Amino acid sequence: MREWECINCGYIHEGNEPPKECPECGASGDLFTEYVIPGEEWSDYYFEGEEGLREWECINCGYIHVGDKPPKECPECGASGDQFEELIYEEWDDI
Repeated sequence: MREWECINCGYIHEGNEPPKECPECGASGDLFTEYVIPGEEWSDYYFEGEEGLREWECINCGYIHVGDKPPKECPECGASGDQFEELIYEEWDDI
């Protein structure tokens, strides 16, 4: 089963597809990105058709967001999306 995160409020939905609407904040389903639990096998995640997704770190609290772009707001500390920096890994062996 896959998990989807609402980039508006951080709600996590379990299912094969994102919901049509977030039950927490009412955001539309297109504001959900696939959520990967930290510690999951990165090789499985990145090399099975998910190459476009990247990691973003909140510079205020360290929250890690996985998606093609940073969230509008950090679900942990409320910082705006411009407070996220993309994480770049030089060597995949270290992951």
